Amino acid sequence: MKNITTYQRTKNQSKLANLASSLLIITFVCVQFIDLTLYDVGGFSISVQKTVAALVFPISLLLIRRLRFDKHLIGFAVLLTVVYLIGHIARGEVTPEGWSAVIGVWMQLWGAIALLTAVVEKKDGVLLVGKVWIWISVVTAILAILQSLGVIPLINVPEEYLHNRETETGFYRGIGLKFDPNFHALMLAIGIAFVGVFLKGKTRLLAFLIICLGIVATFSRMGLILAGIIMFFTFFVESFAVREKWLSTAFKTFGLLGVISLVILLLYQWAPLVIKDYLVKRFEDMITALSLITVSEEYWPYSHLSSAEVRAILLRTSLLLGLENWTVGLGAYETDKAVFNLTGLNNVAHNTFLELFVIGGIWGLAVSAYYFWIIYSAIKISLREFSKEMLCVLALMLTFLIAWMFLSLTYNSIIWLPLVISVSLKKIKKEKMIIELTSKITPIKRTTCRKK
Repeated sequence: MKNITTYQRTKNQSKLANLASSLLIITFVCVQFIDLTLYDVGGFSISVQKTVAALVFPISLLLIRRLRFDKHLIGFAVLLTVVYLIGHIARGEVTPEGWSAVIGVWMQLWGAIALLTAVVEKKDGVLLVGKVWIWISVVTAILAILQSLGVIPLINVPEEYLHNRETETGFYRGIGLKFDPNFHALMLAIGIAFVGVFLKGKTRLLAFLIICLGIVATFSRMGLILAGIIMFFTFFVESFAVREKWLSTAFKTFGLLGVISLVILLLYQWAPLVIKDYLVKRFEDMITALSLITVSEEYWPYSHLSSAEVRAILLRTSLLLGLENWTVGLGAYETDKAVFNLTGLNNVAHNTFLELFVIGGIWGLAVSAYYFWIIYSAIKISLREFSKEMLCVLALMLTFLIAWMFLSLTYNSIIWLPLVISVSLKKIKKEKMIIELTSKITPIKRTTCRKK
């Protein structure tokens, strides 16, 4: 009777831990789509997402009754801390913003460890992350479309910033529940990666179309480029990674890609002329702006700049700042100040590689290299055996490699997502190998010798 009671208690605890893991994963994904600051305390912002995570994560981990650490995640946090502080220490003073950045790193590490625990403990944890991300992407994509049409207001944008979200077409740049349309486009692009990995058939087609239209509603060049590359990449890898019936699989996947491309092309053709002209102008500005990277600063136009021209000037200025301070950098939250002093533009690098280079010099470049090495190491151990999880890590690596070239993600918790998925994949694979090896070991039968 005692054994039955113990078994029942263990079974109930397992169910509770599984439920808590699901709750933690869903919470993590949800907060990535929200930007809503409640108030600031000494340069440290208290947001809705931090508050929700601070409440849900500890309770979930108590119910899971386990905590999984990883040396690579901790090492990344330590390196980031060094990068954020070394420039300040070299100048003899650490600003409140510098300490705020360090606190943010260790809070994000805590969230990453919590997510790692949930993903590894939950059966098909990576799949749950992908599915939840997909459906929240679909919902927020629809929200962005309605915002762009003016049906729903831009919830997270104060009135004084609304003019920055209005386009020349009279439409607004959809943001979902984020503050910046480019960051919302990144969330949706990650959703595109997960759709390509985890969905099939008509559901896959519908999700692709809705999310792509959501990205169009943000009017983000980066989002459109990223979505196109990731969509093609996932189709391509899936088609040629399946050894059996690869030809039929290729026909199906590329046929679906063709349908999606045709629908998007038709929607573009049917769109109002003012929208088509605006989208074309956005991409033409990119080509024009590239010339500013190689032109001397004295020829830079500092008035009536397009967003692409601003990005080009920021790229060139950030590179110069990084080269001037290559040993220790300027420290956390100093990039925008240095850029303003040189150009009069109050902005950051809009490139995570350069941002980290400006912040921490060569140490910042080391952090970037270490970041992508962690992800690559997970892919390397899975190359012999194709799996959805391996394709997921590949897609995330490509997504963030491109995103780092267009956005400054330095202080954003989203950068931990591919690290956690990569590390969890390695841990799950290692545990499966141990179980398989253990099951192959045959028990040694003991024989007893009796004295006659």
